[in-house]
This record gives sequence, structure tokens and C-alpha cells, in this order.
Amino acid sequence: MHFARLTTALALTAALACGGRSQPARVAEQATPPSSADSARAGEPVVLFLGTSLTAGLGLEEAQAYPALIQQKIDSAGLAFRAVNAGVSGETSAGGLRRIDWLLRQPIAVLVLELGANDALRGQDLDATRQNLQQIVDRTRTAHPDCAIVIAGMQAPPNLGQRYTRAFRDLFPALARANHAALIPFLLDSVAAIPRLNQADGMHPTAEGDRIVARNVWRVLEPVLKDREAGGGKREAPTPRRDALPASRFPRTGGTMDRPSKIVCVGRNYVEHAKELGNPMPKQPLLFLKAPSALIGDGEAIVLPPASQRVEHEGEIGVVIGARLKSADEHAAVRGIAGITCANDVTARDLQQTDGQWTRAKGFDTFCPVGPRVVPLSQLGGLDALEVRCRVGGVERQHGRAADMAFSIPRLLSYISGIMTLEPGDLVLTGTPAGVGPLAPGDVVEVEIPGVGVLRNPVAGA
Repeated sequence: MHFARLTTALALTAALACGGRSQPARVAEQATPPSSADSARAGEPVVLFLGTSLTAGLGLEEAQAYPALIQQKIDSAGLAFRAVNAGVSGETSAGGLRRIDWLLRQPIAVLVLELGANDALRGQDLDATRQNLQQIVDRTRTAHPDCAIVIAGMQAPPNLGQRYTRAFRDLFPALARANHAALIPFLLDSVAAIPRLNQADGMHPTAEGDRIVARNVWRVLEPVLKDREAGGGKREAPTPRRDALPASRFPRTGGTMDRPSKIVCVGRNYVEHAKELGNPMPKQPLLFLKAPSALIGDGEAIVLPPASQRVEHEGEIGVVIGARLKSADEHAAVRGIAGITCANDVTARDLQQTDGQWTRAKGFDTFCPVGPRVVPLSQLGGLDALEVRCRVGGVERQHGRAADMAFSIPRLLSYISGIMTLEPGDLVLTGTPAGVGPLAPGDVVEVEIPGVGVLRNPVAGA
């Protein structure tokens, strides 16, 4: 099988497993000479999986652990990378920090960092966990400046208390933002707390469960690997400014994107959506603005404000402006598009109805998720081919096509640019199809545009 296990001469004693049981540390030792297949892969860039027993595949065969399944996906995609499993049962962030210098002796193209779960089981101070993880990232980039970082988000059990649980969950998106790293929103999404997908300890996935974990990882890792291959294996070093928003929050392929000067939104651009809310269709595009401070990225939590009793999702096609547009005709407007991204115009519906104007209802912090990346039109087959879907808890609620919009995207951009100048980096949300509905704490909302990806955000209470 095309998969490389970490070889080590370190003697590792028994440690606390992720599930809270004492288990031998699972790090493979190379007792036999490498196979011809392994030798052939020796020169390929390494994807290093640094983690706990979840990465090591506790209770599973080596080939069933999710890093091995990722190697299969890498090979099927025709990508030249070699997955190395450096998972250890019972590993903490401090243990990972102690090991990282040794691991970095080999050239690393991508580091997938899955640590922190055992820190939470021990009730460790989160500042210490955060510092350890940050030092791992710093040492990795010092040793390999071109290395891409992928952070695996984790969640703590509720018995640790609401404040600790929330702070632990938020640690990983914050770490990704600070380091311009890709984020796996929750490694065990659609696996945790499902008995048939977990072993008897209730903590470690079965072989079937790890196949789902591999899909969670691949959804984020695949574009990272493809970007690296397209860029000749080099990672563009971040050059953030004080007014720049981290790539994980407002992404652009290849680096950071400035905070937009404005987010222009369009209301009632699908006939069926207007009908479901009992509103007439406007004769011209109905415009409103969202605050740039509402922006969050893929994997970050939508926080429901106490002021509202009904917050709803609105999945939309987002258009990122690449060139200054002022009084542009439709052809010039299309030429000024940098790319397309997924967006969610989260709305406090009760406040929208009572206020009359929409600033408060649309403007709360976290009410504008955007991501997971921006894709040029040339890669998407044209504007009319675009479609958007929105799911909550895996159940589809919305599905709309750009071809069904009352006002086309070129018309919208031309119309808007005749009112206000659109600057590079500005974001235009083009309207939501029918099917909007409420969100509740614990939900996971997904907005998908084929060819762009899936924007996934958990929902949390204030």
C-alpha cells in the first residue's frame, strides 16, 4: 500500500489514550528494509500528520487509519505527496512540541496538526495548549518556510463546563486565523457520539468512522495540495497589513485579501424567496449593506445574539471584486470579477421585521461567513452555470441557480457601480433562493457552490 509510517528509534512508554485509557504509544518502527514502492516515494514531498491516537488509528489496522486513507486519495487524485503518520496514543500538545524538532529532520511540505484533545481530557489550561500549538507551527515554519499548515479543529466534552468547552472549540479557528492556516472545522464531524461509528470506548472511530474522518480531512487538504502543486510546491509567505484580514477569514487563493471596504447585498433576487416571506418582487435590485466586521471564515462559529429569537441562514453566491468598477456596463463588470465564493447572509429575521430597515438584523458579528476559497470565473464555466445549495445538519434546505435570478450578476454589478464605486476586494452577495430557515445552537450550516467548495460553520449560543 502506498503509505509511509513514521520510523523512529525513540522508546515510548505507555501513555493516556485520547479516550482516557492507558494504551501503548502507537508509533511504527521500521524493522524491515523499505519496500520498492516506499523507496520510489522517498523523494516525494511529505504530508506529516502530527496527532493523538485519533491519527495513530488506535484499535485499527494501519491501513484503516485516516492518514493511510488520505494517501489513497492523494494517489487517486494523481498528486505526488507521501503521507507520514506521526500519531501517538495519549499525545498532548506538550508532547507534540517535544517531538517536533526530531520530526522536522525530514522535509515537510504540509503539516496536519491534530493535537489538543488529550489536553482537554486533562482539563489543561488552554493558554498552555495554545502556546504549545503555536510553538509547533513556529518551529515548523522556521525549519521549512514553505510548509503549509492545516489545523484540525476539535471539541471538548460538555462535562468540562460551558466556558471551557466554548473556549476550547474556538482555540483552533483562532490558531488557523493567526497563522494563515487551513482549518478542518471539526475532525470528528458526523462521527462523534454516533455509536456505530465508534469503538467500544465511545471515543475512537471504527474503520467506517475513520473513512468519514478521512473525508473531513480531504475536503480541506485536497485544495491545499493542489495549490502547492500548481505553485511549484512553494507556499506564498503571508504579508499581512494592519488592515488585512487573515486568509482563513476572507480567503483568496495564494494569500491574504484586504478587508473589503463594503459588503453589498441584494434582497429578493429569487422570486420564490420573495414569495415565502410574503414580499413583492422589486422592480430594480434591492440593495443593502453588511458590516465588514460581520465576516468570519470557514469553520468559525456563527454566534446567535441574545437580542434575537429567530436567526436564519441565507446561502448565497458571493462575488469578489478584482478591479475598480464605476458606472461600468455589464461587460466591463464581468471583467472586473476576481472570483466566486460561498457566502451566508445570516439574518435575525425577527429584528428585520420589527426594525423596518435591515442594518441591525444583518450586521451582528459572525453574520457573514465567507469561504472556503475564491475561484476565478475561468474555472467555473461561466456565471449562468453557477448554483448554490445550503444544508443544515446535512439536510438540504436551499438550492438556487444563477440563471434563475431576477437580476443577473452582470446586471447587479453594473447597477451597483452606478451608485457606488466597487473597489478591489469588495464583496457582493447576490441574493438567496427559497428555503431560508432557523438556526439553533449545535447546528452546522453548509453553503456549497460546485467548483468552489463547501463553507461550513457551526452555530453557537452567545
